[in-house]
Amino acid sequence: MKIFAIYLIPLTLFCLVAMRSVHASLGVAGAGAVAQYATNILAFVGGFALMIACIYAMLFLSGHLPSADIALFAIVGIQFIPILTILAIISTFAYRRTNSYAPGAFVSALFVTWYIVAGQATQALI
Repeated sequence: MKIFAIYLIPLTLFCLVAMRSVHASLGVAGAGAVAQYATNILAFVGGFALMIACIYAMLFLSGHLPSADIALFAIVGIQFIPILTILAIISTFAYRRTNSYAPGAFVSALFVTWYIVAGQATQALI
């Protein structure tokens, strides 16, 4: 629980900034639910998916990665696509219900913190 609390603070700040940015700048008045979900998923995942696709395209076409330094990143980076998709869905769902980015940001922060603390080797120097 100590590690969870330590990670929760910066991840909450990140989620608040990210969700506010997405909902303040990408929201279209009168857009339907499908358009909102699709736009937000693309905003969260699009860049990462394109980057991972380029890395793996280079690997499959040439037989090696663009740089040896990104070997671990190419493997670990794949998990960000479903995680960011889940965050976009949570955020959009909460925003459509409350017309505020904050509830989705707090739930997303709890989810990401749980995911990181439960699935990664973490350390707290307390």
